[in-house]
Amino acid sequence: MASWSMYFMLYGEFKNIIAGYRGIPRDEGLDSLDYLLSSGAAGVCTAVLSNPLWVIKTRMLSTGRSSPGAYSSMTNGLRIIIRDEGTRGLFRGLVPALFGVTHGALQFMFYERLKIWRKHAKENIDPPSTGSGGGAPVSGENTKKGLSNLDFLTLSATSKIMAGSITYPYRVVQTRMQTYDADAVYSSARDAVIKIWRNEGVGGFYKG
Repeated sequence: MASWSMYFMLYGEFKNIIAGYRGIPRDEGLDSLDYLLSSGAAGVCTAVLSNPLWVIKTRMLSTGRSSPGAYSSMTNGLRIIIRDEGTRGLFRGLVPALFGVTHGALQFMFYERLKIWRKHAKENIDPPSTGSGGGAPVSGENTKKGLSNLDFLTLSATSKIMAGSITYPYRVVQTRMQTYDADAVYSSARDAVIKIWRNEGVGGFYKG
């Protein structure tokens, strides 16, 4: 909840900043690069601010509550990480998380462009017709149609699939880096990539 709340707030603010800087309307004037920059900047800020929550969540999900060393709660996990690993422990996996910003950036760029494409595709303007008397033209359906709930559902799903197919491997690397025994297995994000590739092949990057 915190991640998406921050993301959407910052995404809107960065779009406003870019639109204001360029002196263009936000809804129709921004191009693909503007959307990419807005979503990317929002993603970087959100990734840094929310990373501690992802570390604790990953560790709590990877073990049972009664397992030795398991965190009993989020606050308990926070205290243990700071005590045993210092502040650095709260930002494990941040490098792949920052790379993962490309996921949100691509997703929202695809989504915004698909919305504009779909909106234009639904603009059904029939050519005007006139009666034999040469009176006023009788136009057909010439009003701009808005997007339906089905449009939003389809476009958001499509943009998510497109972005996910490109960037999913980062999530695998990030999760491996945030587990309890990450220090004993991987020395860095680069090392994790090499070992996953060597031991599991391409399929290892698309587990889950």
